[in-house]
Amino acid sequence: MQYSTRFGLTALILLLGLLILPGCGDSDNCTLIGCESGVVLEFEDANGEPINAFKGTITADGEVYSVECGEGAQLPTTDYLCRQNDLFVRINSVSEIALNIRATDNGELAYIGGLAVEFAPQYPNGEECGAACERAEKTVVMEPTQASAE
Repeated sequence: MQYSTRFGLTALILLLGLLILPGCGDSDNCTLIGCESGVVLEFEDANGEPINAFKGTITADGEVYSVECGEGAQLPTTDYLCRQNDLFVRINSVSEIALNIRATDNGELAYIGGLAVEFAPQYPNGEECGAACERAEKTVVMEPTQASAE
């Protein structure tokens, strides 16, 4: 008799523990990590070396964003964020953007032209919680150019 009582008590404690543990279906857990929709551009030269200082414009859906990253750039801004050779621009669901960007530490390197982007849903809290935002990520290789980026 003692064995079945002890087993029943252990089973009851385990069951209560499972009911108390939160799962991702709990709305609090699905909002712990948020994210913002946008485009992440990583700038590098033809040898794969990062370009950390650059400025110019990005055009998406008829809207022009002036950007500047690197030493001496005025930060923060509400339209974009800089982190080393990455640029995050708050742009939502477009299929192409136009870049007119030049490296400010090497004026001979630039990227001038269109760039196709593809947005993908992001699940920072796990797929069972649903998508929190959409992001597109691209590596932009700057090349020597005679044209002048603004």
